[in-house]
Amino acid sequence: MTSGCRARSPSQGEDIDQAPSQVSVEGRSNGIEGQHIVGYLNTLLKKIASRNGKPVDVLTKDIHVLPDFHGNRSPLADPTMKGMICGLSLSTDDEQLAILYLATVQALAP
Repeated sequence: MTSGCRARSPSQGEDIDQAPSQVSVEGRSNGIEGQHIVGYLNTLLKKIASRNGKPVDVLTKDIHVLPDFHGNRSPLADPTMKGMICGLSLSTDDEQLAILYLATVQALAP
């Protein structure tokens, strides 16, 4: 493996699936009916960025995710490694969920 490269384990893809499930959007009349949760969150992120006049990628400047909730398997195997989310607010609205989803995707990006 080339130095500086960090391969992700298959189980870390599960972390992307877990992020949206942390806050339930069921039962809300928010226009999600008939739309996949990821598509809904991506659309919402674009709306938030447009409203704030900022690019989507900077919406997570105050929230950080260390995605090793299931340990780390490469390049250094450490099954005891712990994950962390820093910068959460007490908000449980869809916008906070979308930003948490984006921070998780950014943390898992190679």
